[in-house]
Amino acid sequence: MVRSRPSDADLQALLDRDLHRLLGLAMSMTGNRHDAEDLVQETLAKVIDKWGHVESSASPAAYVRRMLTNTYISQRRRFSSREVVSDEVVSGGLDSAPDRQNAHADRDLLRRLVTTLPRQQRAIVALRYYEDRSVREVAQIMGISEVAVRSACHKALSSLRERAPGSVAAC
Repeated sequence: MVRSRPSDADLQALLDRDLHRLLGLAMSMTGNRHDAEDLVQETLAKVIDKWGHVESSASPAAYVRRMLTNTYISQRRRFSSREVVSDEVVSGGLDSAPDRQNAHADRDLLRRLVTTLPRQQRAIVALRYYEDRSVREVAQIMGISEVAVRSACHKALSSLRERAPGSVAAC
């Protein structure tokens, strides 16, 4: 049996269409750009290997997004460093508007807290709130029931609210 392999044009079309969204979703799951790029790269290697399935699916973009989510959840890597650089360090203190600093601090705190959630909860939060997917869509992407999505989302948001009451109120 010969496996179907994508042409260079097929891969370029996939990257042009979906790379930005895949990187954004991966960043919302992993919490940093380097890990997100690794996750996307690992997923794209799987896409090449499973091209026949991707190509024949009703929605190749949804199929690839599910592959990315499953790859993320199944990863067993341990990241040795979780250093988070604050906006103040990067800008050298040039951004002195208090409201903007508070917004950045809230966003950074929330991003750090999200990365402490269990992998499945983090993936669900990323799909629901970063990609603005419905519960039904998240359930389909994750291959779990809608009840499981709602339950995991509720637990994740409750956990985030406990640890940062003011930052998660809008969720």
